[in-house]
Amino acid sequence: MKKFLSLIAILVLSISVGALSSSAQQQIASLVTVTQAGLEIQRTGTEDWVIITRESLVGMGDRIRTDANGMAEVMLFSRSGLIELQPNTELSINRMERTEQGFLISFGLLTGKIHQTLLPVPDVYIGYEFTTPTTSVVTAGGIFDVWLDDTQNTNVLTTDGIVYVGSQRTQLNAQQGLRAEAGNLLSEIITADSAEQLNAGIDGIPVAFITNGDIQLNIRQGPSAQTELLGTVFPGEVERVKGISQDGQWYRIKYGRGHGWVSKNALEAEVETQYLVEYPPNHIERRVTEIAALPVPTETPQTAASASNAVLQDFTLVELELMARLNQWRITDGLWPLKPNTVLRDMARSQANYLLSLASLPDDLHVDSKGRNPRQRALDPAFNWPHYLGNDRVAVGENIYIGNNMNGAINYWQNSPIHRDTTVSVGFREVGVVIVPHPLGSMYVVVFGARPNVLPVLIDPTSNTLYVSSESYRYAAPGDWVTSVKGLQFIPSVLSQVDQTAWQPWARQSSLEQINTFVIAYQGDEDKLLMTNFNPQEDIAWLPSNLPVEGEQAAIQETVLLEVPQLEVPVLGFATRQPQTQTQSTNSFFITNTPVPPIGG
Repeated sequence: MKKFLSLIAILVLSISVGALSSSAQQQIASLVTVTQAGLEIQRTGTEDWVIITRESLVGMGDRIRTDANGMAEVMLFSRSGLIELQPNTELSINRMERTEQGFLISFGLLTGKIHQTLLPVPDVYIGYEFTTPTTSVVTAGGIFDVWLDDTQNTNVLTTDGIVYVGSQRTQLNAQQGLRAEAGNLLSEIITADSAEQLNAGIDGIPVAFITNGDIQLNIRQGPSAQTELLGTVFPGEVERVKGISQDGQWYRIKYGRGHGWVSKNALEAEVETQYLVEYPPNHIERRVTEIAALPVPTETPQTAASASNAVLQDFTLVELELMARLNQWRITDGLWPLKPNTVLRDMARSQANYLLSLASLPDDLHVDSKGRNPRQRALDPAFNWPHYLGNDRVAVGENIYIGNNMNGAINYWQNSPIHRDTTVSVGFREVGVVIVPHPLGSMYVVVFGARPNVLPVLIDPTSNTLYVSSESYRYAAPGDWVTSVKGLQFIPSVLSQVDQTAWQPWARQSSLEQINTFVIAYQGDEDKLLMTNFNPQEDIAWLPSNLPVEGEQAAIQETVLLEVPQLEVPVLGFATRQPQTQTQSTNSFFITNTPVPPIGG
């Protein structure tokens, strides 16, 4: 009987996936299977709960629940979609429809925990949504858990693929998680591979610090005595730790609205570290800068400063100015501007700190303490920059200048062929900038980069000019990502369907009359599809014309530390996590700039 019902369900779903009339949406069905006794179904339009002992077809409007011992599976598309219900879980089926372009399926998690394995179906688009009392989760494919805790907070933890959480579609990649509380208030993103590790990263682990005498603990910006001193705290005031350094010598603690680090060497600590998230030695807690009394924009922003605070959390105003001047240079040369990236910034800061630690400048400013060039350094676990089909295909480049002012840096790079080629490379789409004091003036470090299937969309709010990018890294093909974009179209969200008759030819820039949050669908070679979220308040093409004006600069006040999740590009299907390494040529793909001592490189 079980096999017979399974075949019925598969037949129903196969018909849905096949060719149906495009003039109307078609409702589909799925199969719920009891894996551990204790399952009930409430059919749409009824009030009674019916006990299910083996299997049953379910459809839109039905509700499913397990008791304290029950477990079940909801199967979609011949096991390409599988939702597993844990004990004490209630799930509603809100939407199961076929459209002209694919399927839209929405579930509501009312209590308990579900585990999803949602695999892409060849040549079929499927958009999934999971709503909870505090947030929503959308995806086009992935393996992940969603559960409600005792206080009805929503927890999301991914194993593979990409999911988006909340109204701003905060992206979670593989082995990342977060918590959404009432009001859709999201926690920071935690790197975790279990619920225990996610809880430890968000809530912390109880701890009792034991010290001798009336002393206070120094709180550092990172797990090192060489990082900035943020303040002090009495040991008895520290009740929980929320992370540990990879060498086990530093603990991450809550500090203000952000975090700081205390040394294990200064105390005896009773800590169960099994589930604590480990942080690399170069981890630095991010500072927050805020612009006072900024209203939510309701019209086209007049300046980028009033449009976005996010970048000011990660870059100083002078670093933002350098980024803007580099973008203007690229636009003048017919290229798209670059999007700020904090990983590239961390790479730049790491190299700057190394150079500052030396008694004299080395012959090559781009080689680090381990003898690695920027592309090799990008593969370090501290940065884990994605590569293209092989460790030697890393889209990263670096410019360095040491001197008295920014004009000197720009002039030097413009008149040096190797630095000019790096700055205006069509292969780059993101950038990190660090400017630090140096005995010879200032050190300007810029790291350029690109990642597979990350194609930023940026707006210049002063001219309403929209800039789109393309995959132009010379060794991007072949791969599972979009290459050589040939078309694009605007759609409302990642769950919307593309219209195969509405593709517009790709163009680097266009003008918008109205600026709203939307998604751009890119169509690449072999009709590969990529969707990119666009938020006009955050995705700013920073240019000299839209930098904060003097009055706005005065309103910027440095506050506490805060970890801010980074919004990245939505991808249909699974993320390419570890591309198979292929034997490639050892030739340089992006030039490692040879410095001209002592000021440039």
